[in-house]
Amino acid sequence: MLFQKHTGRVVVLNRFDYVNDVEYYTAILRTKGVQIKATSDPDTRVLAALKNKMAASNTKTNTNTNTKTKTNTKTNSHFRNK
Repeated sequence: MLFQKHTGRVVVLNRFDYVNDVEYYTAILRTKGVQIKATSDPDTRVLAALKNKMAASNTKTNTNTNTKTKTNTKTNSHFRNK
């Protein structure tokens, strides 16, 4: 497949020239000029992923709690006005 490098030069990257999809897509990203950090410690990578998941879960829980509270307040005030 033809790809344009970040310098403007066109290069050919064929999938069958790579052992697996990861290497192929990594080559595509490098062609585009994207820097890829390699983590040599899988424990650090797993811990970072868990922290991100926990933070996203906490944010979602807080958002749902706030939404429910607002809905209940509106419903209760609606009944009081009648």
